[in-house]
Amino acid sequence: MSIVDRVKNILMSPVTEWEVIAKEPATPSALLTSYAAPLATIAAVSGMISAVIFGALIANMFGGVAGGAAAAVSTVSTIVSGIIGLALSLLLVFAMGHIVSALASSFGGKADAAQGAKLIVYSGTPVWVAGFLGIIPVIGGLAVFAGLGYACYLIAIGVRPVLGIPQDKTAGMTIVTLLIYVVGAIVIAGINFAISAFGMIASSAATGI
Repeated sequence: MSIVDRVKNILMSPVTEWEVIAKEPATPSALLTSYAAPLATIAAVSGMISAVIFGALIANMFGGVAGGAAAAVSTVSTIVSGIIGLALSLLLVFAMGHIVSALASSFGGKADAAQGAKLIVYSGTPVWVAGFLGIIPVIGGLAVFAGLGYACYLIAIGVRPVLGIPQDKTAGMTIVTLLIYVVGAIVIAGINFAISAFGMIASSAATGI
């Protein structure tokens, strides 16, 4: 199945798509490289473009050589820190999949790293898709917030079919998984905030203010 079809299916018909996903052969590394990485990269690039444009506008306010230097520093720092942030975010997604897998057996499910990765990676789809709008700061932020809410819904309906959790323990596993996911999302948001802050600091340093 193509990545476009998977994105469309998990967003438009998640209940039936989770059943399909649960039965597919997969490995955590393959899910990360073939699905999570492309989507996360596009979202990250959108955010970096926005940060570069915003940084350049601020730098140009100072004019002259100082403004040009600030724009150059801001662009380089944004790209470098953006790449680092993307790598850390994907590493965190990988780790969350393993954590969810390890906890599944405590709720009557099967500890399977691939299944845990499926749940975390595919449920992150709406967040990454919303991140495509990151090039528009305010709208992008609101879209990501809405995407996070939909990701939580995807987790709630995906826990049972993907992890094999018995019906009577689904609620407990769902709550634990959501806590892990939300904490992870907060950490990722913190990384992205640090990236933006670093770019602004670098721009200010270049202008000497």
